[in-house]
Amino acid sequence: MFKEEEYQKIIHEIKNSICIIGSSLQLIQKQHPEIATFDYWDDVMEDISNLNGFFSEIAVARLCDNLHPEPVHTADFLNNIKKRTSSLFNGNISCTLCFADSLPDIQIDTFCMNHAVLNLVKNAVESIESSGTVWINASVENNTLILSVTDNGCGIPPEIRNNLFSPVSSSKENGSGLGLAITKQIVSAHQGTIDCISTPEKGTTFTITLPALIQ
Repeated sequence: MFKEEEYQKIIHEIKNSICIIGSSLQLIQKQHPEIATFDYWDDVMEDISNLNGFFSEIAVARLCDNLHPEPVHTADFLNNIKKRTSSLFNGNISCTLCFADSLPDIQIDTFCMNHAVLNLVKNAVESIESSGTVWINASVENNTLILSVTDNGCGIPPEIRNNLFSPVSSSKENGSGLGLAITKQIVSAHQGTIDCISTPEKGTTFTITLPALIQ
């Protein structure tokens, strides 16, 4: 078995190699634009992008074993989520952020929890085919923060829903299936829970619960 620092170094080196290959391919296309019309070129570029994302997900998953939690203002966290996802929204897809006036602080590893919630928002946007809305809602109940991401997109097929958080489950054509599995791993590492309710052709809601800091 590799030690943690050895494992991280291996992941880092592989990811660097993938980035170098991707950059080289982009340079080739810049110098020879006609190559973009060749068979399989788009497939190769997409595979490189997917590999890069795959190793990024693995790196985040490893961080769950060594969290660095700190008190965070929930409202600041949510506003930052909306700011960081603003590029995903356009005139056809909008984002609505709704939370109570007074929310308790939460104890989280900001980097990891950002990754978890951003993944849910990104999935919500990708589920909307033409136009729609993504809602990010937050409330508190019995010293528990309840955070939900809802969309009015295509919904999740019933045959996938039961294994939704399994590392091999994905409703995306080229999905690795790691995204939601790692999201659940992050939430669980924070002593939280995540659930999903989805109706085909109507939309999906993912709900995260996290312990709130008693004030």
